[in-house]
Amino acid sequence: MYHDFNEELRSLILRGASKHERNDIMSKLQEFLNLGDYYASNGGYLEKKSNAYLDDFKKNAGYNNYTRFARDVNSLGQPGCQGQPWCAEYQFWKLVKSLGITKALQIMGGGFYNCVSITNHAKTNGTWHSKPKVGALVIFRNGSHVGSVQSFDSSKIYTNEGNTSSAAGVVANGGAVRNKSYLISDSSIDGYVWIDWDETVQETWKKKGTRVATVNDLYVRETPNGYVMGSINKGTVVETDGKTNGKWTHVKADGIGIGWIWTGYLAKEVGSTSATITGKQDKTQVLFKGNVTATVLNVRTWAGTEYPNIKKYPKLNQGNEVEVMNFTKKDKEGDKWYYIRIAGKYYGFVYAEYIQKM
Repeated sequence: MYHDFNEELRSLILRGASKHERNDIMSKLQEFLNLGDYYASNGGYLEKKSNAYLDDFKKNAGYNNYTRFARDVNSLGQPGCQGQPWCAEYQFWKLVKSLGITKALQIMGGGFYNCVSITNHAKTNGTWHSKPKVGALVIFRNGSHVGSVQSFDSSKIYTNEGNTSSAAGVVANGGAVRNKSYLISDSSIDGYVWIDWDETVQETWKKKGTRVATVNDLYVRETPNGYVMGSINKGTVVETDGKTNGKWTHVKADGIGIGWIWTGYLAKEVGSTSATITGKQDKTQVLFKGNVTATVLNVRTWAGTEYPNIKKYPKLNQGNEVEVMNFTKKDKEGDKWYYIRIAGKYYGFVYAEYIQKM
């Protein structure tokens, strides 16, 4: 039998999970699988020779182990190990994006950047198995490499791996994200770290109010003074559920999830009850971060193809990360354009359809 996302959904139905529970569980698993397919697409994300063009799939490609994944993990207050082999931190990064940092650490352990440590952590916690499962981690060659299982059948597993290559077999420092396959009987497979996606559903959220951030780069943490999940900027509106813990407020931040923010940096919202786009240009308010989905995307001085490209950063490539600001315009055809910030300092307009919210 072929085991994939749909097979996992069928198993949930047989176990009697409610529709709401199934949707929550499967949306997180699907996000994890989709992230893998996305970064393996179009030849795969390539590691960089320096700390430049980290968000671009192809630019500045080299073999010095610089990646966007290490940068992002570092920004969470974790050892991203920039410039070091990155197969494990890539899997950790996907889990953080899908489940949050607390769950990712529970699955991989504090030594997530080391495959031997991941193996030992799984064996201690009872998640180490000899058989594959969709969404599981797979460890190779005595802890020298790690991937994740996208699907499997009676004879093969189909994996998503970072820091590998398209060559057959285990390539532990190949410099790219790739989807690969192996015989289940392959002797290079040590075993699997199963992830119980049933237990990863986030807590039920009941909105009771909103607050607005009063400073830029305000951390949202998993627990009071705990791991950093992400950050928001001044003017960003978050939901609250009325819970506090000392000087911390329980919040739900768009694009980040449920966490805690230092109460002193939150204020009551004046006017609207959500971070809606207004007609006033506001370069200090970031609505969300997004990725470019087009192969090449022009950045223009105003909304419309008749306007010239900006000089400092005229084009973006697929996979580039941008900040979408609190301002949109429609062109003469009625199509929406986002006003964006690139690399923290360059501003311009892009066709909104080609920006996917992260």
